[in-house]
Formats: sequence, C-alpha cells, structure tokens
Amino acid sequence: MKLEDRLDETQRRKLQELLRAVPQDVDSTLVKYGEEGVTAQTCLRWLKARKWDVKLAKKELINHAAWRLQPLCCAWAAQNGQSKYEQGAGRSCASPTLPSE
Repeated sequence: MKLEDRLDETQRRKLQELLRAVPQDVDSTLVKYGEEGVTAQTCLRWLKARKWDVKLAKKELINHAAWRLQPLCCAWAAQNGQSKYEQGAGRSCASPTLPSE
C-alpha cells in the first residue's frame, strides 16, 4: 500500500502542498548531511508532528536545514584560529540562512 493511500483527501493535499513549497536547496542540504531529504515520508512526519500545519512544517524544515549548516560556519572559525565564543566584538558565527519563502 502506497503512503498516499493511507491518507485522507485533506492530508494528501497538505502533503503535496508541502512537497511543492519546500525549496530545493533544503532537500540538497539535508541529503548532504546524511538525512533522507525532502521526501513524502519526511514531509509526512513533519506534518503529523505539527498537526498538519503546512506553513509551520515548511518554516521548521527550512530552519532545520539552516541548523544543519551551522557546523560549517563554526568549522571556519576554528580553522581561522577563533572559537565560536572568542571571535571579538561584532563578529559571530552567524547562522547561515536558506530562503524563507
């Protein structure tokens, strides 16, 4: 039985909406860091955990992918002789961003 066959019409619509809404770079970031990527199964888990709120699931998937990028930033600071806590005034290990919408 296919995943979509176990969902009602509203759930199928929301799943398809989320799959279309998440930017491609979110998928590639997640795959790069060893996750499944933005698949129907991934989106279904995120939707269920957020009570089928597509907007919230999209926002949090994007934030999750941005969080996955953070070690790269901190690795850069370490390679340049700075810890993420000792970067001097006005410098920080800023969180990389992915498109929000």
